Amino acid sequence: MKMTKIVDCDAEKCVYNKNKKCHTFAVNVGDTDPVCDTFMSGKEKAGASPRTVGGVGSCKVISCAHNKGLECSAEGIHMHLAKGHVDCKTYKKI
Repeated sequence: MKMTKIVDCDAEKCVYNKNKKCHTFAVNVGDTDPVCDTFMSGKEKAGASPRTVGGVGSCKVISCAHNKGLECSAEGIHMHLAKGHVDCKTYKKI
């Protein structure tokens, strides 16, 4: 299984977000809700080089149809800022 990539993310205040793209090696998603556990707000930008496209390191949302053994099996995911946290818009409840 290859790592699912993050297609886009509109959480522009996240330290890993540059031009609506995620530039950390991997994010972790959720527990019971599909929330990006890796989100950190701040003025300083961080993460890997601009050529690095973020991926899903693990998904702990058991109720998601894309969750296969705590790994994401979606083709790609979209992340969305929602009320102070970042959600996986690709989440699909079983």
